[in-house]
Amino acid sequence: MNFLFLTSFYINFFDHFESMLVDALSGSVASFITTILFHPLDSTRIRLQSLEINDSEKTDSITKDGEKDKKREKISSIKFIKTIWEKEGLLGFYNGLGITIYSCVISYAVYFFCYRFCKIAFTLSLGELTPNKILMVTTIAGAIANLVTLPMWKIQTRVLVSKINKTVWKHCTEAYKESGISGFWRGYIPGLVLTINPVINFTLYEIGKSVFIPESIESPAAWKIFLISICSKFISSITTYPILTLKTKIFVNNDGKSSTKILQDFIKKEGFSALYRGIYAKLIQTLLFNSFMMVFFEKIKFMIEFSLAHKTVY
Repeated sequence: MNFLFLTSFYINFFDHFESMLVDALSGSVASFITTILFHPLDSTRIRLQSLEINDSEKTDSITKDGEKDKKREKISSIKFIKTIWEKEGLLGFYNGLGITIYSCVISYAVYFFCYRFCKIAFTLSLGELTPNKILMVTTIAGAIANLVTLPMWKIQTRVLVSKINKTVWKHCTEAYKESGISGFWRGYIPGLVLTINPVINFTLYEIGKSVFIPESIESPAAWKIFLISICSKFISSITTYPILTLKTKIFVNNDGKSSTKILQDFIKKEGFSALYRGIYAKLIQTLLFNSFMMVFFEKIKFMIEFSLAHKTVY
């Protein structure tokens, strides 16, 4: 019985292999387009997060009601963007575009492949996907994708925050000299917590699709996909943003400190509110990026599946 079940499982599983490749291709193409559109915002956010607040700035920001602190953060973000424009011009906002595209394309291809892989495996073995099962699917897919792509994101962050124009290979060799091969995966465990982001995002997205988009509709309206994805991403972003700030700090830290030590020093020096530094730029970037990304993904996926279903054999 077990042999027959496993045989049937593998046959049915590999029948769906094409759909895994379709999802991976759709995700990579969609991420390529979206990255080009929104790279300036993400680049600015990462560079802003890597800044250190000096003592005088922190002293000036302390007030009884905290309003001045909020105002200072907004102004500093605007001034930072203005500084990039004045010193580096338009190209300054596209610093690191090459490695970012490379990282995003591979990251989303791996993620969507793993996501569909897990969805199919869970469906064949456990039946219809419930919200709890979707949570497990997104967690596993996120963990695998993070393991594969973490070195690329580490190098991308170094490229974006570097004040000296270096090649990607130069950044790779410097990272290797500083921490060895294991250094490329430094921060993986804290990064696993970031899988909470796609877990919340994709779980709410799938629930939103099931509620507002009937299964009979093969190609959902773009505006519905946009609204569902922007709502799901907003909730996940607010929840996990402090972890993203810590992750950036870990990537740019060259002292070999543990993740816990970096967090302790960061909060002690700059305060807990600094974990939300750059939140405004991040929200604008991530909400728009995710919404357009999912619209492109769903539409590209539909076009590929439609072409495969109606291809003519000569």
